[in-house]
Amino acid sequence: MIDLMPRQQLVDLQERLAKLESCFALTPQELDADPACPHCSFRPPDLKIIVPPAKTRLESVDADLDTLLSGWTQTLLSNLQDPTTQENLKLPSPKARKLVDGILKKKALPDEPSQDLLQALQEALSGLIRVVITSDELRAALLAGGSPATTVEMKKRFEELLTDRTKGKEPGKVRIVVEWSDHVAFGRKRHGVYRQLHALLRQRRADL
Repeated sequence: MIDLMPRQQLVDLQERLAKLESCFALTPQELDADPACPHCSFRPPDLKIIVPPAKTRLESVDADLDTLLSGWTQTLLSNLQDPTTQENLKLPSPKARKLVDGILKKKALPDEPSQDLLQALQEALSGLIRVVITSDELRAALLAGGSPATTVEMKKRFEELLTDRTKGKEPGKVRIVVEWSDHVAFGRKRHGVYRQLHALLRQRRADL
């Protein structure tokens, strides 16, 4: 996997899929006769919480996976086009350079990226510095104990967090990766926070 990518988003999707109960031995006739599976002993009434149907959950994961792929693609394209990585694009292998150029030209990733392509992208982005900030760290910094804050104070808290985490690193090479370590607590509200965070990051980068 490419180091620059936010791994936790993919882990969240994998965990959601793993929580889906499945049994390939169950037949429609058996389900009509008894809601309890005679093969794996799964009983819907045993669920401690009410959850959406498996089809709905699968559709949700599928939609989120499309969103994740789109976001990762844009992140790769943006960083490959960044002046910081241009020197690294002079890869020693013509084949590797051709693979990277293909992505830049099509502005899309292949359905099944080869190991050669992943290695080429890793080399091209090797000059960037990945700095991870977890959702817990972000929340703690912005909420500061839950006290209300003005927009100026909120921006100051965010700036202080970035300054602390990027101390001693070359600003132009730093790439902030937010890892959402508390998927359940943030739920879908995290998308709004994510957009606000990116807006602050863009503003900070423009000020450098």
